[in-house]
Amino acid sequence: MSKGKSHGAKTAWLQVVQTNEGAYKLYDGLGFKKVYAYKYLKKE
Repeated sequence: MSKGKSHGAKTAWLQVVQTNEGAYKLYDGLGFKKVYAYKYLKKE
């Protein structure tokens, strides 16, 4: 059991760079699912 869960946490959120396929595979295997995407905009 994780420390967060043992202290009452019911949810956890991660922020992963969209191109990091290894992280997506790892976290998917741990039960995390993609909820939304974001992107940074910059003025040129």
